[in-house]
Amino acid sequence: MHTTIGIRGKNVSWPPGCSCCGRETRAVRRVKQYYTATDAGAPVERVVKLTAVQTIPMCAQCKGHVENAEHLGGGCTLAWVFSVIAATGIYFWLLVDIRAPWNYIAGIATLAGVTILAWSVMNALFKEKSQNVTPTCKSPDGVVRYTGFVAPTELYPGVVEVHRFTFNDEDYCQRFIALNGRAIERFKDADNWDAAPQESV
Repeated sequence: MHTTIGIRGKNVSWPPGCSCCGRETRAVRRVKQYYTATDAGAPVERVVKLTAVQTIPMCAQCKGHVENAEHLGGGCTLAWVFSVIAATGIYFWLLVDIRAPWNYIAGIATLAGVTILAWSVMNALFKEKSQNVTPTCKSPDGVVRYTGFVAPTELYPGVVEVHRFTFNDEDYCQRFIALNGRAIERFKDADNWDAAPQESV
């Protein structure tokens, strides 16, 4: 279960220690997000783009496996999509261009083979993803992601600056809320963990 919390203003307080394994550390992971404000009602459309950087407490070992997991997750998705496209193309080529009695069987066998291959690749990537994860780590993916922000711009100066963080560990989320007190905004729906990638700085 994921929980999204917003922090009003620029100052964010974090529980002590690594956000993933809890070990004492002064190391951080710097991540950034982007915000775009658009005034579509102007005679000439105006766009203002902002970038914000947040530092999340994270030891070097956890930083390694979290970044590795994010890169491998994107690779798995691309591998699966391309595998399906390739298998579908081969299947229809066999059906349309090769008019032989075995084309249906060959097409089904091709689909099954590509599916098994894609599963094998993803399984291997998952094992790679789990490397460097210690027994005290709460997740190979880490427990918090910086999932976006809004801020005042020359187009909309009255906007209140809010930075959003999505948590997949309730205990760490509650400790984060306790430290940030009145600056907290609670969101009814959590941001999609996998659809909100964060970029390392």
